[in-house]
Amino acid sequence: MSEYRFADNTDDRMDQLLRRSLRAEAPKLSSGFDRRLDSRIHPRGLSSRARVVLGLYSAAALAASALALSDLPIGMLAAVVVFTLVSPTVLFFAKRRSKATS
Repeated sequence: MSEYRFADNTDDRMDQLLRRSLRAEAPKLSSGFDRRLDSRIHPRGLSSRARVVLGLYSAAALAASALALSDLPIGMLAAVVVFTLVSPTVLFFAKRRSKATS
């Protein structure tokens, strides 16, 4: 019998809490929330200077790689090229999948 009273008391307290919550004013987001959210979801792209630097770095890395790998047999060179292209792609999709599941 005491368990039943406890359940009633808990239900009454929960009802009171819900009524108070419904009477209260709904919380509002800050005025800059949409702007901050948009900047986090869609970060700015690279500046033109950063793109030039990235392009120069890529060209230098490609030239250095070609020079370093010029003595390798063609089969080994093909394996290096495939691994270089496939591994970042696999990592990209793995990261994307882990974000989707979390």
